[in-house]
Amino acid sequence: MSFKPTPAQLEKHAAMRERFAAKNAVRRAQSEATTDATASAPVPDAFDESVEEPSELDTADRDDLGAEAPPNPTPAKSSGSLSIWDITRRPLLQAAITKVVERHHAEVRKPRKDEWFRTIAIPNLDNLVVDVLDVDGSSYVVTQDVVATVPAPTFAARPLLCVSRSRTLFVWLVRIVDPADAKPMKAHVDAAKAADLAALGWVRMWWCPQRMARVIETPEGEIAEPKVPECDVAKVFEAAVAEVLIDSSEHPVLLRLRGKA
Repeated sequence: MSFKPTPAQLEKHAAMRERFAAKNAVRRAQSEATTDATASAPVPDAFDESVEEPSELDTADRDDLGAEAPPNPTPAKSSGSLSIWDITRRPLLQAAITKVVERHHAEVRKPRKDEWFRTIAIPNLDNLVVDVLDVDGSSYVVTQDVVATVPAPTFAARPLLCVSRSRTLFVWLVRIVDPADAKPMKAHVDAAKAADLAALGWVRMWWCPQRMARVIETPEGEIAEPKVPECDVAKVFEAAVAEVLIDSSEHPVLLRLRGKA
């Protein structure tokens, strides 16, 4: 029996996206007000130069980027929720991926149980909400014009760019917990909580089979801030999403789900 989203389900996803965008707009306004009030105070860099050990990425960065690497422009802020369709139609993803992006490839995956990680804020993308399809252990981002044709359940998620203690970049698709759901799954609530904590400091998250729940840990001591790889993190983020993007009803993943391939 094939699955096709009902109009009510599609309407629920749209409502969740709107609520999430409104909630983030309030947070952003509060953050900007706080920033204006403390503009005269010195602000430390969120990612300083202190690194315990040089990694392979650090060596590669110096060879590829050097002094000639162009500065990363700060994009204009968005006033509302962005569509993944808008991002994936930028000229960057229509052309070949640059050498910098290839060097700093980011997977779309969940945090590993043995890694400490933090999220990286990307200007203009803080309100992004996407529809996600999980198939055979892999996650795919579905554009809004295609989601109605997906023959399997999808869910709304926040795509977050993360960096591990070893300076590995990855994109985590965090399921959005519907406030209207009276009994949300604890695993989904825990993941959302870990994502919020990772915006403030280091977090480690792992699944405990004895408790049948996710365990969220914060460091007992001081962990030095990593140096984010010297690359355009927005481009790395977009390239990672593009690799798992389903923007056609004839995508091979959807054809397999329908039994056509």
